[in-house]
Amino acid sequence: MLTVFGDESYDERKERVFVVAGIGATQEEWDAFEPIWIKRTGGKLFHAADCEAGYGDFKNMPKGKRLKLYKDLVNLLANTNFWGFACASDMNIFRKICPDSPRDILYYSCFVYVVLHFGFIAASLIPQQKAKFIFHQSKTTDFNAGLLYNSMINFPMVKFQSHFDEISFASLGKVGIQCADLFAREVMKDVDNRLFKEIRKHKRLSWERLQRSERFSYMYNDEEYFKMLRDKYIAEKGNNDEQTPVSKWLSKNKLDFNETNIIKYIIHKNLKIEENK
Repeated sequence: MLTVFGDESYDERKERVFVVAGIGATQEEWDAFEPIWIKRTGGKLFHAADCEAGYGDFKNMPKGKRLKLYKDLVNLLANTNFWGFACASDMNIFRKICPDSPRDILYYSCFVYVVLHFGFIAASLIPQQKAKFIFHQSKTTDFNAGLLYNSMINFPMVKFQSHFDEISFASLGKVGIQCADLFAREVMKDVDNRLFKEIRKHKRLSWERLQRSERFSYMYNDEEYFKMLRDKYIAEKGNNDEQTPVSKWLSKNKLDFNETNIIKYIIHKNLKIEENK
């Protein structure tokens, strides 16, 4: 069994970059790694942004000690056989292309790619494995993420379908969630630095360390992707205020334009595609 822990990350103002990241390993590898991580953190619940900036539980920890802890945890991850994959998005482009879309659609669009990537990993292992997912819990996204996941693994058109297991959600108390939190932050900072911070085009040393392992990577959703997403799934109005297929379907079924119902439409649309094959 491949166990994948997932989490998300934003820039400090939640305006520029959004990331969903996952880290996968066998359950045996996670079991062996947990005590090593806990020993280095001293049992403290690690939150990457708080540790680096000196907030929350790390408020009273000296800066040098905080940064040393952060560096050591990055090295612990880099020295494992874990796989890390993330999907990053430019929030400005999303708002420009999909101005009327529910904000959490951004989460689900990244979530799908992370899940599919680890389905591929599970199918590529020798012997082949199944992947189960444990994402950081959120009251706003857990229900719809579970709905979307269950629909994905039941689509015959989804590759590696037989290699998906269950999905659940957990708190930061899980070491795997803390690891995913750290990885998600590193991806977010790398994208943020490259796209928005002219004075800092070089890579963070912590991100370079993860990259050198050749097992941590990410993809980036660009403008063309969001145009496709808008036109195929979530556009509420067409040219000259003509209704798009999603609007017609929502109206026909007397449903509001929100995240849950958009996901229901995506499920409906993909099932129709499968039926017409």
